[in-house]
Amino acid sequence: MECLEYKTVSVIIPVYNTEKGLEQCLNSVLEQTYQNLEVILIDDGSTDGSGEICDRYADQDRRVRVVHQKNAGVAAARNIGLDMATGAYIGWVDSDDWIEPQMFEHMLNGALAYRADIVICGRHEVYPGHSFVKSWKQQEILNRSQAVSLLVEDDLVKSYLWDKLWRRELFENICIPDLRVFEDMAVMYPLFLKAERVLCLPEVLYHYKHERGSLSENPSLESRFDFYTVTKARYESLQQDFPQLAERIEAQAKG
Repeated sequence: MECLEYKTVSVIIPVYNTEKGLEQCLNSVLEQTYQNLEVILIDDGSTDGSGEICDRYADQDRRVRVVHQKNAGVAAARNIGLDMATGAYIGWVDSDDWIEPQMFEHMLNGALAYRADIVICGRHEVYPGHSFVKSWKQQEILNRSQAVSLLVEDDLVKSYLWDKLWRRELFENICIPDLRVFEDMAVMYPLFLKAERVLCLPEVLYHYKHERGSLSENPSLESRFDFYTVTKARYESLQQDFPQLAERIEAQAKG
């Protein structure tokens, strides 16, 4: 197996007006049991104290790099993070979420042991008034076809960047589109199509905090159009190689 200690993980964290939860997020990343991290904070024009918090953490920890920019949206922030990343693997964390201390060590160990291009962990989704866990009963290794099928099922495998560890090469020639919502979905299937092996871990390592009124809940015409555009493109891309999924994808697009 490849040597763990020489593999840098670039952790990209877009930040926008999340000062209430940002310290918990950053502490959970910087206190990882695996310390060979490059933490990239993209302050996307925050108007609260988030930018100052980012700078304070950069002053305290040499692994942290900060970019401040005018508000351009999460897709632009993520693309800047990708351009800056130098690690062999890419991890994503949303700035109001938090992760378990062993997350990156455990996922990187799995990636190297099984030569996995993508590693997915269990997730804890926290909503106002309730929460739930999604994970596997046991460790599973998926080939490309199996992984894409689960992605389309949209249950155990969701179109989230953040509950996964990615081999950096998967993002070559990938640009996250500037959409109000569903930008994750737009890049997820091209990334999965590049992956030969996906490792699924039963451990719940990521805590996702879903805020009331977030863009993902937005029922506006623009959001519905973004969803239609993304699912239509996915259908056109996958229907030839995965005809067994065509009906489900088409139904989602009509959704």
